[in-house]
Amino acid sequence: MPLRHDPLPQDAAQLTRIILSLNEENADLKARVAFLEGQLFGTKSEKMTTIDPTQAILDLGDLSDIPVAANDDVAPVGEYKTQARRSPARNIGHLPKHLPRYDELIEPESKVCPCCSFELHCIGTDVSEALDIVPAVVRVKRTTRPRYACRACENAIHKSRGPFVALTNGIVFRAYVEQVLVPTLTPGDIIVMDNLPAHKADGVRQAIESAGCQLLYLPPYSPDFSPIEKAFSKLKALLRARAKRTVEALWDTVGEIDALFKPHECANYFKACGYDPE
Repeated sequence: MPLRHDPLPQDAAQLTRIILSLNEENADLKARVAFLEGQLFGTKSEKMTTIDPTQAILDLGDLSDIPVAANDDVAPVGEYKTQARRSPARNIGHLPKHLPRYDELIEPESKVCPCCSFELHCIGTDVSEALDIVPAVVRVKRTTRPRYACRACENAIHKSRGPFVALTNGIVFRAYVEQVLVPTLTPGDIIVMDNLPAHKADGVRQAIESAGCQLLYLPPYSPDFSPIEKAFSKLKALLRARAKRTVEALWDTVGEIDALFKPHECANYFKACGYDPE
């Protein structure tokens, strides 16, 4: 019987007969499909398999005469219990747990439903974590060294040695440029720097040019044509040979080494670099 009558009859009784006929036809088709699937794939469960009752009977005879085996070497059953495997301590996809955390709560702009104007209520939260790096704090360290003099004699003035000054790196110099130098600049100023690696750190040029200024670097030079490089070479060699390990001893050693640079030797530095020592 065709699945669709076009046009369909308007009589309710005739429509009922059509529906009943289609239902019978669908049931017959489902039965055929189930039979074919069973032929191709077999039954899907052992419960559907017919078991011969005689197969369930297993004649083992009289088991009362069988001696009990000596299982002295068998360990108790409890010793073979396997321990539950612990889940590995992993933190994949998460930031380290030892880092300090602080919470930031971001509420919607309005807690009123835009559809019905009723008050919204919280049904859950979405929590995400991101690494937040706190930048270094740039501040001015002011060191005061009092000078002391004796009332009895007017020649001696005493004061402590100056603090050890660490070398400037790129991070410190960039912070100095952004927070100290740039606020004092006027658009059109030209800033000239030497070729110290810290002066070429990322962000230094961008900070100066963002203030409308220009950054220029001194042209590179060859140490072979710089007399001071030859003096520094001798100074560093002498300092390494003395091998002082404290700041005070290092300053004292520099004062002693200063006397080793004779005038004629310094003149030779200029002469070796191609300059007229006179």
